[in-house]
Amino acid sequence: MMAPGLLRLRALATAPRQLRRHVRKDSALACHHLALSASASAEFDETCEESFEEEKESSCSSADSHYMALALEQARLGMERGEVPIGAVLVDDATGEVLASAHNETETASDPTAHAEMLCLRRAAAAAGRSGAWRAVGTASLFVTAEPCPMCAGAIMQSRIPRVVYGCRNDRLGADGSYVSLFPPWRGGDGGVDESRAPPHPFHPNVDIERGVSHDECQELLKLFFRRRRVENARAKEQQRQEEDDV
Repeated sequence: MMAPGLLRLRALATAPRQLRRHVRKDSALACHHLALSASASAEFDETCEESFEEEKESSCSSADSHYMALALEQARLGMERGEVPIGAVLVDDATGEVLASAHNETETASDPTAHAEMLCLRRAAAAAGRSGAWRAVGTASLFVTAEPCPMCAGAIMQSRIPRVVYGCRNDRLGADGSYVSLFPPWRGGDGGVDESRAPPHPFHPNVDIERGVSHDECQELLKLFFRRRRVENARAKEQQRQEEDDV
């Protein structure tokens, strides 16, 4: 049996000249659009990688490092499945028990809200198992490998999470001052409030934010993901060029 590609070429060769011209034109146009798409995607990936490049490593406790390592494990699992590698774990402050863990699943679930933080909060609340028990997550700390976005910050505030620990900054979408400031204002060592930050939340005026825990590992994982994706996009673009030449 003749391969589909050869059948297509034979059909093209025997088609009327005008039809062949239209087929070539349409194929070239399609390849052009795909090349533009790959180029735009590569540019976007490069910008995304740059958005995680700043912020210094912070001093942190061994417990914080341990739970951030668990969040990084989740992020790596997500990357294996083609997700942007951001992971999160929710930890009971009293017992140290991990209540929920998650990585991004926006691609897997075709759900733009399926961020690691959102999934952690949903799973912990669902596991509570009774009406109103979701408030129990308000006694837990959330560890996440990158600065939460505005959507996740809003969910954190609604959940009354008392403490958020994250790894690296996210200049494009971070809600802790990198893009917008949605968390309550910073308090200095003297207890003074930095009024340049967001005003206190009406339901949850106090939340402790710990920044830069395991920063280098969190940042490098994200940069590695976007570097790999740029290579994949470049390969796809080269393949489209070859198909265009074949036509």
